[in-house]
Amino acid sequence: MSLSLLKTGAIAATVLVMSVSGAFAATYGSINYDTKVKKSWFSGSPTVTWVEEGDYVKIIDYTNKNGGWFRIDPPGPNNAGW
Repeated sequence: MSLSLLKTGAIAATVLVMSVSGAFAATYGSINYDTKVKKSWFSGSPTVTWVEEGDYVKIIDYTNKNGGWFRIDPPGPNNAGW
């Protein structure tokens, strides 16, 4: 009986750890077409860098302001932007 409870507890702890670690997993995406990466979430903002079709980027944040913008982190140093 106690062995069965111990197994159940271990399984529950494993599922909890997997659930929590999945909640903090980074989201990545592929760019559909060449585009500018802006410093802020509006089109008049300075361009930080360019991304090209097929580039794989980390998605950091999202805002629905001005039609919706994703904050991304393309490969390379100091080029995260919207």
